[in-house]
This record gives sequence, structure tokens and C-alpha cells, in this order.
Amino acid sequence: RVRRIAGQVGAVERALQSDSSCSDVLHLVAAVRGAVWRMMFRRSGVTLAESTGTSKRGVAFWSFTTW
Repeated sequence: RVRRIAGQVGAVERALQSDSSCSDVLHLVAAVRGAVWRMMFRRSGVTLAESTGTSKRGVAFWSFTTW
């Protein structure tokens, strides 16, 4: 996931260097933001599930990962 996010950030950088349209750059930035949020909440869900003894298929895990 981190490598994928790094690739997306690279795409933002290339878009800025090539004078892409504002909407194109914002679309790429939104994709990066979404990927970071998904990674953060998936990790939070796993940590919460581990600390409460809930399996990965339990309520605690899925409540954080189904965004």
C-alpha cells in the first residue's frame, strides 16, 4: 500500500511539473488522500480488533474498513 501511495504522489508531482489542469491535479490529490485514509483506517481497525480480541472478520475490524 505504501508503494502504491508513493506512486500516486509521484503522479501528482509529474502532473504539477507538466502544467496539467487544476482539476486533473486535484483528482490525483484526492486519490492520494483516499489511499492514505484507507490505509490508516485499515490499520486502526486491525489494531482495534487485536486489542479487543475481535477477529479480523468481527464488527470492530469491518466498522473501520468499509468506508
